Formats: sequence, structure tokens, C-alpha cells
Amino acid sequence: MERHANERPELPRRLQRDTNRHPSTIRAYAQGYATWSDGGRTITLNEAMERVKMGAETEAVTEAIAAARNLSISRTRQDRGTLRHAITVSPAGAEK
Repeated sequence: MERHANERPELPRRLQRDTNRHPSTIRAYAQGYATWSDGGRTITLNEAMERVKMGAETEAVTEAIAAARNLSISRTRQDRGTLRHAITVSPAGAEK
């Protein structure tokens, strides 16, 4: 039996059923692992999975805050108030 290109494989459904996790969580784990294993493993697996969940702007802000405070990406993401504030500050306001 030939499978059509738009059909999803059975594995994600089985994983969802077997692990009781949302498909987006399973996707984040898989993409995080791929990023981690392809990137020379210079970051932790947990950090790779956290980065998958971020947009480009959020990732850039998170990296800058983490570097400035000498924290991991995961720890920096836990402080949502700081991230939210940093993302909403305009470039002109940041220069003051």
C-alpha cells in the first residue's frame, strides 16, 4: 500500500498515545535532539529543546540576558517578567 505525501506516519500518534504528551511537545523534543546532536553538542540537550520553542527575536533576547547574567537559557526563560520587558522595550528606549 502506497502512502500519500500528506499522510502523517503512525509513529507520532503512537508516541502521543504511549507517552501521553501533546504532539507539539514530542516535536520539540525531536527537533531539540536533532539540533543538539547536529550542533556539536556545545549546548545541553535541555537548552536545545528550550531554543526550539522560541522565535528568533525571543532567542536573541534570551541569549543576551543569559550572557549578561551568566545564566543558562533554561534559567533565563524561567524569569518571564524580565524577558517580557526586554522584548517590549523599543530600541530608542534601550539607548537611554
